[in-house]
Amino acid sequence: MQVQVLQNTIDQMMGEPLAADSGAVCESNNTNKDGASTSRANLNKERYISKKPLNATERKKSEKERKARQLRRLRKWLMPKNAIVALHELQGPGMAEFTLNTNGHETKAEIVINNVKYEATAPNKNLAKAKASEKALRDLAFSQMIRVRQQRAALGQQRQQQAVADGDNTIGTDSNTDKVDGSDNDMETDDRIAAEDLPMEHLASFALHKLFTDWEAEGFEMRPQIAYEDLGVNDNQVNKEFIAGLTVDGQHFVGKGRSKKLARKAAAIDACKALFGVEFDKSVLING
Repeated sequence: MQVQVLQNTIDQMMGEPLAADSGAVCESNNTNKDGASTSRANLNKERYISKKPLNATERKKSEKERKARQLRRLRKWLMPKNAIVALHELQGPGMAEFTLNTNGHETKAEIVINNVKYEATAPNKNLAKAKASEKALRDLAFSQMIRVRQQRAALGQQRQQQAVADGDNTIGTDSNTDKVDGSDNDMETDDRIAAEDLPMEHLASFALHKLFTDWEAEGFEMRPQIAYEDLGVNDNQVNKEFIAGLTVDGQHFVGKGRSKKLARKAAAIDACKALFGVEFDKSVLING
């Protein structure tokens, strides 16, 4: 007994818990942990419950921010890219290098994609590489489109065989519901097949580049980062109109509309008509 008392005294001096009270200490720690967990759960629940619904202004702001994020993603995905960049992004870092051979004023570019050689000749190496890349992109797109059609045809045949095997001619509420659910799943499967096999973002980027290049070749020059001027509002309180202007190639154009957006659009339409001879339908401004 004296030995136990002496041991307890030494443990206290050394800062160790008493042997007899170790169970109580553990129980106290568990109780504190459970209490802390319960408090955090209650706090999270109160925060969730006390979250106020957004008012009309806040909802409008949130929707505007969401659309802005979507536009930023679309701009990133649909940035015009030439055939060389689009092909490189599609094939990845393992894409083969171009082989260039110059003969006089002509340069031939060759590249091997999926064991197929593509070549093109042009007055300079960049144009030759672009032409060869375009041929490769075209073949890759068509081959993948054919593969998608074949996969869809095979999938449709499997569905027909499965429908026959399951006796898909029963009439009833449950069977009709299953058919609706099945059609939704079929559409999701078709979309998944197309999304996995067709490099739409790469093709779209190259298509935009090719479109702009063709326009420039026809004499239409791009006018990036045109600055619009907000010129105020008229004094008519009944038919309130905003006024906007822009300056292109030294010429100033002014447009009016029931909103700033429509006023800028009217000014842009006037500029396109005067500079390029392009006339837009009036419904463009009416439908806004």
